[in-house]
Amino acid sequence: MYSPEIRAEKIRALYQLKLKTGKKITVLVDEAIGEYLAKHIGKGGLTNENEQYQPENQKKEKPVC
Repeated sequence: MYSPEIRAEKIRALYQLKLKTGKKITVLVDEAIGEYLAKHIGKGGLTNENEQYQPENQKKEKPVC
């Protein structure tokens, strides 16, 4: 699984936000990524409403029939 390094100053800011909101850091990060993807890809950017975003290198090939 891909685990990117997050800079220490961002972790500190996330921790302060965690204390303020009561949410887990993983929840905060997931929300932030979701907002970023919605802004840059938009809901119309996905081919199927139920399709989840996957980076290009992780997309599964569709069978050719």
